Amino acid sequence: MSRQPFRFGEWMVDPATNSISSADLLKKMEPRAMDVLMALCQKANTVVSTEQLLEQCWGSTLPGDNQVHKVIGQLRQVLGDDVSVGDYIQTIRKRGYRTVAPVEWLEVAPAARPAWHGDSPFRGLQAFQEEHAAVFFGRNDATVQLKQALLAQAASGLALMLVLGPSAAGKTSLVRAGLLPALAGPQAHDWSVASAMTMDLGEIGELGLLDALGSVILDWHTDGHPVFAGASAVALAQRMANDSGAVIGELARALSAAHGPGRSRCALFIDRFEALFTLPHIDEAARQQFIDVIEAFARSASVLVVIGCRNDFYPRIAEYPFLMVSKSTGGHFDLGRPSHADIAQIIRLPALAANLRFGIDPVSQARLDDILCDSALHGQDALPLLQYTLQELYRLRTPEGELTVEAFQRLGGIEGVIGLRAEEMIGAMDQAVQEAVPRVLSLVVTLSANEDSVTSRRAPWTALQNGAERALVNTLVEARLFVSELVGGEPGFGIAHEAILRRWPRAVAWIGAHRSALLIRARIHLLAGRWAAEGRASDMLIPAGKQLDEALSLLDATAFSLAPDELALVRASQARARRRVRLRYATFGLVLCLALFAGLAALSAMQSRAAEQQRRAEAEGLIGFMLDNLAEKLRPLARLDLLDDIGVRAIQYLSLSRSDELSQVSLAHQAKALQTIGEVRSARGDPEGALAALQAARAITSRQLLIAPKDPVLLMNAGTNAALIGELHLKRSEWDKAGELFGANRDFSDRLAAVRPGDPNAWLEQSYAHNNLGTLAIMRGRTREAQAEFARSLALKTQAFGARPDDRSLAADLADTLSWTASAKEELGELAAAMTLFEQALALAESLHRRAPKDALWTHKYARALQQRAELSRHMGRDTAALADFALARRLLSAIIEAEPNNRVWQANLVSLSLGELRILGARADPRAQPGALDAVLARIGELTRLDPGNAEWSKLEATALLRAVQARAPMRYGAEALDMLRRADALAASVHAKNESDLRARAILAEAALTRAQVDQAGGDQPAARRHCGKAIEILGSEAAGSMNFRLLNPLVRAKLCLGEQEDAIASMAVLEKMAFKEVTYQMFLSTYSSKGK
Repeated sequence: MSRQPFRFGEWMVDPATNSISSADLLKKMEPRAMDVLMALCQKANTVVSTEQLLEQCWGSTLPGDNQVHKVIGQLRQVLGDDVSVGDYIQTIRKRGYRTVAPVEWLEVAPAARPAWHGDSPFRGLQAFQEEHAAVFFGRNDATVQLKQALLAQAASGLALMLVLGPSAAGKTSLVRAGLLPALAGPQAHDWSVASAMTMDLGEIGELGLLDALGSVILDWHTDGHPVFAGASAVALAQRMANDSGAVIGELARALSAAHGPGRSRCALFIDRFEALFTLPHIDEAARQQFIDVIEAFARSASVLVVIGCRNDFYPRIAEYPFLMVSKSTGGHFDLGRPSHADIAQIIRLPALAANLRFGIDPVSQARLDDILCDSALHGQDALPLLQYTLQELYRLRTPEGELTVEAFQRLGGIEGVIGLRAEEMIGAMDQAVQEAVPRVLSLVVTLSANEDSVTSRRAPWTALQNGAERALVNTLVEARLFVSELVGGEPGFGIAHEAILRRWPRAVAWIGAHRSALLIRARIHLLAGRWAAEGRASDMLIPAGKQLDEALSLLDATAFSLAPDELALVRASQARARRRVRLRYATFGLVLCLALFAGLAALSAMQSRAAEQQRRAEAEGLIGFMLDNLAEKLRPLARLDLLDDIGVRAIQYLSLSRSDELSQVSLAHQAKALQTIGEVRSARGDPEGALAALQAARAITSRQLLIAPKDPVLLMNAGTNAALIGELHLKRSEWDKAGELFGANRDFSDRLAAVRPGDPNAWLEQSYAHNNLGTLAIMRGRTREAQAEFARSLALKTQAFGARPDDRSLAADLADTLSWTASAKEELGELAAAMTLFEQALALAESLHRRAPKDALWTHKYARALQQRAELSRHMGRDTAALADFALARRLLSAIIEAEPNNRVWQANLVSLSLGELRILGARADPRAQPGALDAVLARIGELTRLDPGNAEWSKLEATALLRAVQARAPMRYGAEALDMLRRADALAASVHAKNESDLRARAILAEAALTRAQVDQAGGDQPAARRHCGKAIEILGSEAAGSMNFRLLNPLVRAKLCLGEQEDAIASMAVLEKMAFKEVTYQMFLSTYSSKGK
């Protein structure tokens, strides 16, 4: 059948591209529809029966008349033909169809017809590149749309396009074989693309980002002359780092000289942009610097920037405002799956260009191209599997150029072709080569340390240890399952496409068997990159314990080998762990020696009472000094746990004598040591041990104060002790006891200020006391009282900070009070004022972290400040900003938890952060917010509450996590498990609420549990039960909720009222929430759903 173009009525028909056009209108159709249209037009104005059409276009009459009728309907839709009028195609009842519009055949020179003179027109598992544009089909519409969007962006002054899509969607091929060749052709604007280069971030190896970028743009040229003649990649990178504007200026001058001012541009395609967030040697500063340079390029009038990125990394992209600024103007292009018509073009048109033809199944009479179309419609890996299948069919083609059904069946179809080919190649090799498969897989397969997802990596040829491994890789490269290319400037290899890891049974089985080891190695790789970037700093080594044990286990695994940097990290970490064990033993020995020394001194003192007291005081003073000094040094590093055993031994010694025999100095040392142990026990989630130690210290200090009531040291210690015990009772929701102790803390601080009226330390103690009282007041719902207490605390801290402006601990305390004051503003509905205070606190915390980025204490302060701002941003509907803060806070918290995994407070902070983050991601239907993610959070908080079941804050956190896990499930997945989660959440919140009915957050959680149960009832069609639970939510919230300014009460109140149909009662609360700018995403979604149902 001739494929030359022709005119049909008002339409120009181009069979080569399966398209018709008229004026500015272009339409595509499926290849089968084009075949039928040509068959009808070749017999213009003549009736053609369905049998004739079946024979000519399907190769058999077996498909039946319905197939013809369906295609005729498609043709009429594309042509705009009314079946009742029949301007183009007329139905002749019981005879067939005929054309009625005029047909005019056009003569076209042979050179204009699509042709391919290379080897295979199919790319297998490799992406199409610019030189394959002649056989890149099926993405014409996407190419046109992408080009138009990019030109529009360039006209707006920001020439930036992000092409987003899942893995295996064909993003690279679309840009390289579709967009870039289209830009090089005739343009409808007044400038052209002089040169286009691609930067693959997944292939930069250990190069820095700007070094890699410099090596790419070094190849930009104008009319065959390099733009940056005489420059090197390193020099170009340095210039971009120092002054990217100068580099852009040089580019603009070169383009102007070659083509005239503003007449041409260069294009830059940055592929696999997701590697920007996963490369272990790239830190945040390097990422931001690279993005700044890209922004300068895109905002110039000399460069078009196109970025290809997997869409599951979209939350990371959202962290950078520049990458989001063009979204509203069409600068984000979402590449979806190809349609059936697109897939048909992908299969048939390259074959046509290469003069290939498809065979017919002798049994079913189905054409191979139809079989391929049907097979490639579904699945994540459809495109790469299809291309590899076509490549293999080309390899097995007949001498006449036919791709046969028999070869397709022998290959195992699309799903089995990769595995079959791999096993066919490996099975033909000797035993030594087959035994090399596991180790070669270990070199090219990795897991994401954060996401636990399988991915690939490149390895240098030098990593292969013997001839069998090299023979295996060469064989897989020959089979086009692997590729051989430069990796960081040296020869390397890797898998051709990640679909192999999902479709080759041997690889799938190996990954399943070694997933744990792969994850360990991925973590080691990530840690080694950070360690190297920090100059191999000792604080970046792997901490002793489970992580180091897992790393050491890889050294004995023959199937895995570590890179030199990774091996060096493990060895150095092992050496440090051994040194620390020796140091611990030495410390224990020192304490024992001190105890022995004290005992000998006591024995000798039996001969002289005065000598005994003197020597005991010296020994106790030395022990007390050691504990105080070590505590001060270890507290900023969050390693007070190292004092645990030492402190216990010190107490054992200090308590050898009856307290009535100890001097006042000895008693003070004993109390101080007990207080230090209390701090350590509290941080490690042992409230009982902490309370026992602190109460013992309190008893000692109280007796001492009877003797010296104005001693400033005793007054300060007594106040600190009362505050620490009060905090333990606060966590257990024992608020009356906490109030008594916080009041005592205030009294001691006031007595201290009276003794030392001008001492900044006294002001600070007073400020801590008022801060504690404010914290208790805000938890009781006494917001005005809390605000007054925080104002007093802030004034005292500000006064002290004026006296000691370089005191980092004081700056951190000031940030803490600002945060609490912001929390009071939140409760009063003053969200804008709260945000201002949170940002002030964040600025202080960030400056502390920057001055000492390796100190865990300041890192934790900074992470908490980010989390607090993120939570308020979430409630105000600023989700993108919230996700950015959550992401940075997560990285900071994860790093310090990795170094100190026993710190339960930090772990609880991470759980709370995850719940806020997943709340937003769930509303966006982000894959990372699936129920499995919430299940992992539930496991972590469940472990914490088991360690300390009396901790009210952790109980409320677990209840919230349980509710979120139920809410994240689709209605059809509600069942026994969801109901059990609801019961557990209700029980946890009720237990906390029973201790303190004024606990507003526990009350809000109970109301949320009732509303969630109503949601489950509605999904099950039980409307009476749903109304009953909505009424229960209103009862829990109480009558004062309606007059509150607290969005945590108003939000569930509005939803409960609307659930009951009490819209008029809900309107007032809705207006309050709107006035305070409360726009939390799930609340907005509820209102939108309710409004839709109302309509």
